[in-house]
Amino acid sequence: MDYQKIYNQIIARARTRKLNHYIERHHILPKCMGGSNDTDNLVELTAREHYIVHKLLVEIHPSNKKLRYALWGMSNQLTSSNNNRNYNVTSREYERARILFSESMKGRKITWGDKISIAKKGKSTGKQSRETVDKRKETVKKNPYNHTEKAKKAISKANKGRAKDPEWRKKISNTIKKKGIKPPYRGIPYTYNNITYRSKQEASRILKIPVYKL
Repeated sequence: MDYQKIYNQIIARARTRKLNHYIERHHILPKCMGGSNDTDNLVELTAREHYIVHKLLVEIHPSNKKLRYALWGMSNQLTSSNNNRNYNVTSREYERARILFSESMKGRKITWGDKISIAKKGKSTGKQSRETVDKRKETVKKNPYNHTEKAKKAISKANKGRAKDPEWRKKISNTIKKKGIKPPYRGIPYTYNNITYRSKQEASRILKIPVYKL
């Protein structure tokens, strides 16, 4: 099948008419291939025609990943802010678009997470206000999250034998020194009902009372 010929016929027909209903503007030479927003490179198509020409473009330029992304996007966006698009994507067409999109994603490095990390690096939001801290504590009190015994064992097993980062160890050590906590107990003694425990965490564990309720 001559996909380029069919594509050219649809574009040529669109140039010689004027649509009075819902239209979608199409770049004759796609922007991902160097096309511009100039009037000569734009044509008005019906929603159905627009979907068809993008299917044709994928066949004409099978190695262009961005054209595959566009077809996949159009297969999932059957409505617009102006009107309902007047075409239906068959299950076969949808599967084809999904497979092409999936193949294009293989081996692709996801970089947006790295970009966000770099952008935020060294930018602290500063110390939280007392009001913010109190609101967070109140939320935790109303919606306490308690791990199940199965989850606790899974977490314990996952952390067992795991080497701690030297920088993390150093921070913990400095915190303990600042608070004046002496070994062997890494906590501040806590008294409840005239009984002193090594820490509030230990009292919580023995008494089976959530820390925030002590």
